Formats: sequence, C-alpha cells, structure tokens
Amino acid sequence: MGGKLDCKIKERKNERGFTLLESLVAVAILTTGISTAAFLVIQSIQTGNKIQKRIVAAHLAQEGVEVIRNIRDSNWLSGSNWTANINTVGIAGCVDYDDPSIDMSCAVGRNLLFNGSRYVYDSQPSSFSRTASTTLLNIGAPDEKLLVEVNVSCGANCNVKLNEYLYDWK
Repeated sequence: MGGKLDCKIKERKNERGFTLLESLVAVAILTTGISTAAFLVIQSIQTGNKIQKRIVAAHLAQEGVEVIRNIRDSNWLSGSNWTANINTVGIAGCVDYDDPSIDMSCAVGRNLLFNGSRYVYDSQPSSFSRTASTTLLNIGAPDEKLLVEVNVSCGANCNVKLNEYLYDWK
C-alpha cells in the first residue's frame, strides 16, 4: 500500500496552483478589459448627448425659418407687402413664433430654455440661443427672394446654421 500512497503524493506535487505571476497577468487582463468597456460606455453617453443637442438645435433653426415664413404669410393675408415687419438688410435678431416681427434688439441671441412644452427665450443660462437674419436679394426683379439665415448655438463647439430662400410667389 505504501507504493500507491507515494505515487499520489508525487502527483499532487506536480499539480501546482496558479503562481503569483499568473494571477497578476490575469488581473491585469481583466482590469484592461473592464476599463476599456467603461471608457466606451462613457464615450457613447457623451456622443449621445452631443447628438441630442445638435438635433434640438436643428429643430430650433427650422422653427426660426418657419417663424419668418409665418410673418411673410401673415403679410399676404393682411394685404401688406410680403416683406413687411421683416428687416431685409441682413441684421441678426431673435425670432419667436409668438412675435409678428424679428426682434432686432438681441443681435447676439438670447437664451432658449425648455419650459416643459416648448423652448422660450429666457435670461437664465442655457446652452441654446438663436439668431436670424434676412436679406432681400434681386430687389425688383422677377426672381426677387429673401435669404433667411438662422444660427443656433448649442454649447461649446456646437453650432447649427440653416439657410433658406423665401419667395413672393403669391
């Protein structure tokens, strides 16, 4: 019996556990994998926030164009000149769909804050601000048109600019 017991003891001596070096390498690989995954998650969240801001800015820019289009259409309905209440020399101002004209007193743009249902101008800090300018081109010609330029700032290194032409097609 002694021979079998000696054989099993020798087998166990050959079956050693992980060495300290192997354990450190395994921990290093695991740490690298987890930190890489965490970095990717953080980058994805930051990119998602930037994209969300740009989408809101694009919609705010489109709303600015629509406000000016609404002023033009209101002029037609009232029988006025199609560019009445629209500054046509390219000076920037603020536009809001509640106003029948462009507010030229805010050439640098005022802050736009979400009030629960829509974005409104406010004096509180915000990452969004909007200005619009209009320039009448080809004055008196059959192809007279109004260049509308809307700029929306959505924070650091985030700006959206939208240009559109409006015509007196009525």
